Amino acid sequence: MNKISNLFFIGGAKGVGKTTLTSSICLDLDLERIETGKIVFNYISNKSQIGLNDYIYNELLNYQGEDILVDTHYSAYPHQKGMDTSFKRGLDAKHLQDLSKKFNINLCHIILNPNELLKRRVRDRKSRITTLELVKEELEHNVRACQMYSQEIGKSPLIITNNKSKETRDILKSWINTIISQQQ
Repeated sequence: MNKISNLFFIGGAKGVGKTTLTSSICLDLDLERIETGKIVFNYISNKSQIGLNDYIYNELLNYQGEDILVDTHYSAYPHQKGMDTSFKRGLDAKHLQDLSKKFNINLCHIILNPNELLKRRVRDRKSRITTLELVKEELEHNVRACQMYSQEIGKSPLIITNNKSKETRDILKSWINTIISQQQ
């Protein structure tokens, strides 16, 4: 029997700590890590003629290997004030359906108190939205999109509040190890 690879979507708003968590865990567990932000950068650099969601989907679908962590946002949200803030989910339902034929998809949603996220963003050198109203909206968009993903794949997400990085990391690492060990 062939083992199906796991696809772990670790998602949430910008600045909640996904990259730090996923980078560390991938080193510990010897897992591959894909950052959708880098895929978006490649998409822009390559001046692709297909839609962004299709491009991201193709990059994930064409991945050949073992289990993979995807550092992502469930909702595409602008990074600067004044940009379009209408709801846009990350991957489409069709993309998730097709990916679930190749991967065992697992969802984790990293959340953070809006005030704490705003504090992180104010200290961050990256040009990100730094108004409480827009931070709350971005968090809500990610919740909404994660719920859609969850319904479409028929699995509840692991939801973690990233208040203490070490505790969050331990919870996430244990969750991933449990899923991987259940397939062996």
